[in-house]
Amino acid sequence: MKPIAIIIVCALGIVACAGEETVEQRALRSVFSDYQQALESRDVDGALGILDDDAMVLFDTAAALARELSAASQEDTASNPAPTLFVQLLARRALASGDVASGRQLFAAAVSRGDLAPGTGRFGLESIKVKETTASAKLTLDGQALRTKVTFALKDGRWRLSLTSVANGINAALEAFARQLELSDEAWLEQVVPLPAPR
Repeated sequence: MKPIAIIIVCALGIVACAGEETVEQRALRSVFSDYQQALESRDVDGALGILDDDAMVLFDTAAALARELSAASQEDTASNPAPTLFVQLLARRALASGDVASGRQLFAAAVSRGDLAPGTGRFGLESIKVKETTASAKLTLDGQALRTKVTFALKDGRWRLSLTSVANGINAALEAFARQLELSDEAWLEQVVPLPAPR
């Protein structure tokens, strides 16, 4: 099974971009690099320490959906879709791996397996804009901007990455990728991470 990051990279279209460096931009780039390093080294606590307070909301939602999928038949889940395609992808991966207890456990398992680390290339930031206690940037892969924006918040003197902002961009890209393949969301999900057969 491919890591989620590889699936996401395939879905995100690449566009050109340019930007200039400031002290704040370098600081944000460093924070993002530290996050990526934590994912690559499978350091769960290191990754969590860089994320904003919203981080576990996404994974709690995915863990709850995974528990619902585990308890329901495929017919039941078809009439009760998940909030986003990305959450469904996380939930299916959690269900396939048995990581459905809590959002933190799902996140820890995904980091430990390397699901969230890029399989190839290097992620970075471009077009970083800082506004007092918030910042935004385009996500890049090997220096080329992807069609998603990430945001940061300054908390207790430290910049923290918002996973929600990353997830929103990823979700839009996944939906576009499924449409490009002329597949419904459900058909695409079933190809990428099939639901286990009902017991």
